[in-house]
Amino acid sequence: MLALAFDLLLWPAIALAAMLVAWFIVRIWLARGDSKTAELRRHFTDGSLSPRNQHYYFAHIALRALAAEDPERLICALAAPDAEQFLIELWKAVEKDAAQPGEDAPVPPDGLEAIPARVAGRSAALVILPPPRAATEAHFVAIVLNHELDEPAKPAPEPEFYYFTLEKGISIDASTRTIFCQWDDASHKNFGDGPPADARAFLDFIAEYLANRPAPQASFTPGQRSGGPRKASE
Repeated sequence: MLALAFDLLLWPAIALAAMLVAWFIVRIWLARGDSKTAELRRHFTDGSLSPRNQHYYFAHIALRALAAEDPERLICALAAPDAEQFLIELWKAVEKDAAQPGEDAPVPPDGLEAIPARVAGRSAALVILPPPRAATEAHFVAIVLNHELDEPAKPAPEPEFYYFTLEKGISIDASTRTIFCQWDDASHKNFGDGPPADARAFLDFIAEYLANRPAPQASFTPGQRSGGPRKASE
């Protein structure tokens, strides 16, 4: 009789304890969710999802247009003693062309720098940009020739040069990350997570990419609509 009474008291106590543990876990999860939601909400209002025209156009359009026109000449210009002055003049020209009514003040060219390099046996130039504030703004741009400066370009379909960007990204959990990307002709290819925002790490990452050529996670061509994916989580 006592054993029966004990059982009748034991199982409700166990059930109550289980409910308390479950309630405690749910409270922790909700608190964590509220924190992450608040962080995501902040990204929608602090400008981190809205790239500044000047910063974006410089890396994705202006500098890329010069590379497409004459990649050898651009790489030589970025290795010249007056490379920084050349970049600052281009930065200011983009400022005028990309200005939009109501946009923030022009972005100063703080930190804008060119570094000559060799990547996987190829002549290259690395451009360090002012610190990015928003997703798709670039930490770095790298222009990498696909042939030596004193040699003719390789025949098609081999590209004459490669144009890489290391961009700021926002993860689904609201943390920041880098995105390794490439412009190929008129298409932007997203290869997902990139290396830390360090110049040497970026160049090493490019060398590894050129050795393995992984497929992009997403790509898009400006001005075209398609059923394919666009840039992911940037």
